[in-house]
Amino acid sequence: MAGLKVLQKGVGFVVGNGHDISVWSDHWLSTSKPFAPIGPPTFSNQHLMVKDLMDPVTNDWDLQKIRQHLLHYEESIRLLITSASGPNDRVVWLPEEPKGLVTEVISKSIADAREWETANLHKELKQTKKTDPLLRL
Repeated sequence: MAGLKVLQKGVGFVVGNGHDISVWSDHWLSTSKPFAPIGPPTFSNQHLMVKDLMDPVTNDWDLQKIRQHLLHYEESIRLLITSASGPNDRVVWLPEEPKGLVTEVISKSIADAREWETANLHKELKQTKKTDPLLRL
């Protein structure tokens, strides 16, 4: 469970044709860190895909659509270079704070190991008390 949360924090997209990227729920506004628009989306654009912000013929950004839906993110979007060939979108790892994420995973693993160790010690102690007459006192 903790691993899934770590993955969700660091997974992002490199824009290709925009068909697989949700504007509001995927990290796609940066190629170096997880970054997605902050809503709330309107009823009419809540299911907007990145492809909807692109010209279907040239695969360039459609500035009119960007200004209509994501005006505050125009600068970030224009920094993303599109390809005329429209390759598929790529899933990439974009760790925001690698040390923090690694620490989070290690801490969770240590906590899980300690919990397991404690549970097993209690179980062993109960077993020992049943078989060792000195510990029954």
